[in-house]
Amino acid sequence: MAGTATQPETVPESGRWIWSSADIAASDDWIWRLSPQSVDEIHAAVESVKATGKKFEDVTREDFPLPSLEAEFADMRHELHRGRGFCLIKDVPVDGYDDDDLALIHWGIGAHMGFGLSQSYRGDKIGHVMDMTHTGDTRRPYRSPGALVMHVDPIDVVALLCLKKARSGGESLVASSMAIYNTILAERPDLIEPLMEGYYYFHAEVEGTGGSPVSDHPVPVFGECDGRIECMYVPFTITRAIRENVASLTDKQQEALDYMDEVANRSDIVYEMDLEKGDIQYLNNRLILHGRRDYVDFEKIEEKRHMLRLWLRMDGWKRLPDIMYSRRAYDDQGGVPVEAA
Repeated sequence: MAGTATQPETVPESGRWIWSSADIAASDDWIWRLSPQSVDEIHAAVESVKATGKKFEDVTREDFPLPSLEAEFADMRHELHRGRGFCLIKDVPVDGYDDDDLALIHWGIGAHMGFGLSQSYRGDKIGHVMDMTHTGDTRRPYRSPGALVMHVDPIDVVALLCLKKARSGGESLVASSMAIYNTILAERPDLIEPLMEGYYYFHAEVEGTGGSPVSDHPVPVFGECDGRIECMYVPFTITRAIRENVASLTDKQQEALDYMDEVANRSDIVYEMDLEKGDIQYLNNRLILHGRRDYVDFEKIEEKRHMLRLWLRMDGWKRLPDIMYSRRAYDDQGGVPVEAA
């Protein structure tokens, strides 16, 4: 089990996971395009799994063979862990499939990257990222319309499969959290300490389970893991704790949050990408903050912007220290911390 977070010496971080928006714009080494052979293998894997009657969440990489992509998957896993921290697969087939097939495709490809886990206390393994106003359930930010502030999901890797784009807007935003760390360290080193000491979180969904919705300790934004600084930053839950009067901030703590948000949105830090139909974006939450531009959607529900979200535990990655999670829940796949976000 992971131990407590330590306060690392405050020196600038180095590594390929520290990059500027110009670095990403000048390179395409984070993009993988599927070949016709790989697309054919996906079709065949879908039909093979459906013939067995297996539920998508029970499917393993062996059930969903993609032999032409084995080397590419190894490269992508390395890029996520020790490279830029994110990658993009293009040309995933999505036309002509029903909702169950699309969930299977996303899960099956994801099984070659990591291990799919529940994304909430409801046990959902695939999240539908779209405006859910018509259902009346917009408690979680990704089910609400509009922009999303820069944040992480509290799991190793998050994967988004784009099924439909908005009428306009909705671009995906990504930023190197360690580039943000280095910038704050250089410009305002006095704000690193409150960010490392952390903030209390509030999870509204926990109330229904009978547990306390408030974290029992402050969650560090930055902490040391596996010989480097890594990140945990879910501002929605910090803001909720303040709004519910269960946590208060000193002026310095608030200034640190404000400064982090300002740096994360600088044009030289944040990279904007417009996900196209058939794109899968994989992000290492420990190294990458992500967000979303506001958007104008279509009127008809069947035409609305729609992404499928998958959470992955990555094999071989050292667990974050316990203190960098606001609470721990254990699933049946190896005691992995699962958060509601």
